[in-house]
Amino acid sequence: MNRIVKSISIACIGIIFLSVGCKKNEGISRSKTLVTSILADANFLNPVIASSFETALILEQLYPTLLITDFDTAKGVLEFRVDEGSLAESFSIAEDSKSITYKLRPTAKWNDGTPITPADFRFSYELYGDTAVKSLRQQYLSDFVRKESGEIDIEKAIEITDSKTVTFHFAKPLPKNLLFFRSNLPPIPKHVWENVERSTMRQSPFNQNPVTARWYKLEKWSRNSELSLVPDKANTNGPAGTLDRVVYRVIPDYTARLTQIQTGDLDIVETVKPEDIKPLLEKNPNIEIKVVPPRAIDHITYPAIDLEAYQKGKLVPHPIFGSKKVRQAFTLAINRQSIIEGYLGSYGMIANSDISPIFKWAYNKNIVPHPYDPKEAARLLDEEGWKIGNDGIREKKGVKMRIKLYLNSGNARRAYASNIVQANWKDIGVACELVEVESNTFFSEITNRKYNHPVFAGTAVGLEIDPKDNWSSDFKKARFNWAGYQIPRLDTLMQLASSEPNLEQAAKYWMEFQVILHDEQPRTFMYWVLQTHAFSKNIQNSEVSVTTTYEKMYRWKMNAGGNLSTASFFTVE
Repeated sequence: MNRIVKSISIACIGIIFLSVGCKKNEGISRSKTLVTSILADANFLNPVIASSFETALILEQLYPTLLITDFDTAKGVLEFRVDEGSLAESFSIAEDSKSITYKLRPTAKWNDGTPITPADFRFSYELYGDTAVKSLRQQYLSDFVRKESGEIDIEKAIEITDSKTVTFHFAKPLPKNLLFFRSNLPPIPKHVWENVERSTMRQSPFNQNPVTARWYKLEKWSRNSELSLVPDKANTNGPAGTLDRVVYRVIPDYTARLTQIQTGDLDIVETVKPEDIKPLLEKNPNIEIKVVPPRAIDHITYPAIDLEAYQKGKLVPHPIFGSKKVRQAFTLAINRQSIIEGYLGSYGMIANSDISPIFKWAYNKNIVPHPYDPKEAARLLDEEGWKIGNDGIREKKGVKMRIKLYLNSGNARRAYASNIVQANWKDIGVACELVEVESNTFFSEITNRKYNHPVFAGTAVGLEIDPKDNWSSDFKKARFNWAGYQIPRLDTLMQLASSEPNLEQAAKYWMEFQVILHDEQPRTFMYWVLQTHAFSKNIQNSEVSVTTTYEKMYRWKMNAGGNLSTASFFTVE
């Protein structure tokens, strides 16, 4: 997965935060409150339309799923189970592997007291797949049964047997894990959302004052400042959270985040720079570093099509990056290893595609990374007709190789790397301007294909290999295919692999998939990042995993004599 949208008026939120008539909340002990930081504010507390990494961290505490997941790092496989907190009390898979049936817990309710029923799942999945809603998770429905017209037959795809039994039907046999994966999206309450116009879902106040059903519930949300959760005592689907409060502070500045964990104002800081780890631990014995295997990747995506023309309804190659050789040249010109050594150290590795090495059964170890070779890069550009002009900038048919590289502000790692990239490209005759954009705006613009230039972004890959969102030729559904790539063989391989129940055979398709991406270079796959997170030792039972920085947070506790720093919690009088 992946990290968006303009702020909505405070007046629409339902709870108004005032600077007058407020007081510190003296009834809550800071030692039982967990305070963490996020780079940008959440956008919508609604899993159907949420579109940022920061929002996903919060949603996993609010919305339930049918099954609980764990990642088996030894096998590289996501496992699903019925456990505390799962909405399903049992499941069964059909003999033909084309359907899966769940029995819901009879006690399952939304926190307003309304029972959770199969109708919530049918309604939610209809929204996930509705092009008017523009959910980033449309591809989850790609294998569902369809009508003759080709559209998903939601009535048949999600069968309601009774008030607690729901069956998901697929058009073809699927591997067991993919059956689980496709059917495990979190639902939203139908009774709350059914009368909201779908094309205007993003404007609904329900996004800021949600009805939920998990460990925690929303307490307050001060836009672009902080958001707090408290245990959901009405939760009937499992235990309520054990922390008195969880606060997410919006702190875009890395130095400020690092300072605040040292002063005790924060308990967790995600993605600590490798060079800061040793001095941080030496000066702060109450801090520990937790390391997550490489699920996060940074990449520079090149527009394959002219996105300005695309916005006007035309599909034509990009005048610069429509050429595979040009894209290969841009990758060859980047000294990725020097970026890793200078910033990530032992916490980074060069990437060849966006299939992570955590998927040991499918990762193609035989691919040799493109080397840093500016001479070969220059040769390829010369061959494509891009010649060095009198000003030192390459040009072809009167078009100068003047480009912009867009990246989100506040990300220190990409800011560091982008300066090296800019210098590397200058060495081969490319004039590159770096453009930093506020994170929510940046990700909104790239998903809407607004930048007709390379974009430097990152992705936290999904826990099943399912890259249709990135590479499907159907642009309307593949919301992460930012640059408009249509590579038919990739579509075929994704279809074959997702239909193959045997992992060994499916691996062969994924191996070829990676070879094609490596050759086409639709992106410069920069590096995999082993995430390094700073945790206060005052947190008890804390875990991180491939799935989340906040693994089983509903079980976490704070030491009674823990962090007593002042926190800015307010209540309205």
